[in-house]
Amino acid sequence: MKTIRLALLSFATVISSLVASAQQAPAQAFVASMSGSATVTAPGSTTAAPLVIGQVLPEGSTVITAEGGSVLIQSHKGMETGLGSKATAVIGTHSVSADGVRTAVIDLKEGTTVSVLDPSKRATNNYAVRTAKGVAAARGTVYATTVTLSSGGQVTVTVNTLTGAVSFAIAGGQTVSVAAGNSANSNSTASTPISTALAGATAAEKAELVEAFKLATTVVTIIAVNDQTNNQMTALGATVGTVIDEIRASGETNLVDAFLKGVSAGVAAGQSATVVTSPDGTVQSITAPAPSSGSTPAQTIDITIVSPSSTP
Repeated sequence: MKTIRLALLSFATVISSLVASAQQAPAQAFVASMSGSATVTAPGSTTAAPLVIGQVLPEGSTVITAEGGSVLIQSHKGMETGLGSKATAVIGTHSVSADGVRTAVIDLKEGTTVSVLDPSKRATNNYAVRTAKGVAAARGTVYATTVTLSSGGQVTVTVNTLTGAVSFAIAGGQTVSVAAGNSANSNSTASTPISTALAGATAAEKAELVEAFKLATTVVTIIAVNDQTNNQMTALGATVGTVIDEIRASGETNLVDAFLKGVSAGVAAGQSATVVTSPDGTVQSITAPAPSSGSTPAQTIDITIVSPSSTP
């Protein structure tokens, strides 16, 4: 089975607009890939079992990744969620409406996700990452959502938009629009440039964002290889360039170097990928080289494009 190696980064509010109201057909997420160790607890169960590639994830399934583990979840074609190390997520609503609207909600309890939504399916995409502090919703976007739990039990949610735009509904009924290249925090009612947010970030937070850019760049490039009408690669490149220029201007050259190495590794892997498709355009397999020496990330994920298994 062919694989591609990718770099991966280590309240509740009203979301009725995210759920198609009439004649919904059930849809199920499945594990498109994973590396390291992860478990799943089935709906209604209290027993966790090892997660496997191809496993169907019914609504209510809880996925937990171990340290160094990572999982790629496909909700619908062109709607993927990368779950990073030491993360916990519950599979929320998944459905397809009578008029073709494809809904997917991921309940992120802890850790980081990178969501990749094919913009060519923007009209039918209805996707959100739901957290204890707000809901980050989008339709044709690449963005990272991080839930951080402090030792005192405080929850902070950060959204970093890499392409497109994200609607981040937070407490108090307020909604923050997070455009490409910007960051929003659940403790604020406004978004700021990612470079500004990084100025006060910890080393761990900076490293997480670099890994998010690596993953997003590679996945989007592969989408572009398979679908020449997809323009996410151009948009992502513009955002990366802008963020790097802003960080360079602030004098943080070490972080600039990290961004450049990460993005180069992602682009090289994506552009070197060989995509095998069936006559109807469905991806059968993708193969690409591992990142070059010196750019190998601390955490990686082997992406294997498969079909969902018939049994959990």
